[in-house]
Amino acid sequence: MRSTHEFTAVLWIPMGAFHVLLLLLDGSVRSPIRPLDLVIPFKVGYGTLAIGLGTVSLDLVAVVAVTGWLRKRIHPVAWRWIHRLSYLAVALLFLHALLGGSDFSAPQVSAIAWSAAAILAILSGARIAWGRLRPDP
Repeated sequence: MRSTHEFTAVLWIPMGAFHVLLLLLDGSVRSPIRPLDLVIPFKVGYGTLAIGLGTVSLDLVAVVAVTGWLRKRIHPVAWRWIHRLSYLAVALLFLHALLGGSDFSAPQVSAIAWSAAAILAILSGARIAWGRLRPDP
């Protein structure tokens, strides 16, 4: 299970970085996105809420990723609470896509996004209700 968890992090971080790079290079937007807009939320001149939520999500993912790599140097309780920010990051990322995603109106994209959100919500609720699954002895 841990290898799946680590694989998804290795998969999503480059995809997010590619998304951000494309935004920086996109000349067709009303107000260009500057590198500082990637770390300071709610500063872009258009789609302020949607893009700001994406920025906060990106910041949270960066904190979770960096502390994940530094896990052995951080107190376990502090690391666990910081790592739980990933739940908030995913929720904000979904809202970012819902409010600002131009492809979200396509039925295929919407179905995939809502299904993924539902599955993550169910799994998160189960984790909150019953805790971590214990490995078989």
